[in-house]
Amino acid sequence: GSVCFMHTRLLHASSPNETALPRTLFISVYAAEDALPYGENPLPSRHAGHLVAGEESGLVRSTNNQLRLPQKPRGASFFVQQAGADRASM
Repeated sequence: GSVCFMHTRLLHASSPNETALPRTLFISVYAAEDALPYGENPLPSRHAGHLVAGEESGLVRSTNNQLRLPQKPRGASFFVQQAGADRASM
């Protein structure tokens, strides 16, 4: 197997799976304690928000800016989104 570690803002891609075997995936996301999501997770997990180190601050670091909230995908699979089958919700 392979492991790939990357920053969440890194542009990345892979070639289409041309084998008869499924392409399996496990995504684990770590973020700062004060990094809050802008939208709901389409694949909720009992581990979401679990603090693995440090203590809760009750604060959020921010800068003076405006952010457009992301559109919620209709399908939870990012493979579906990559294939363009979820474009109607964008």
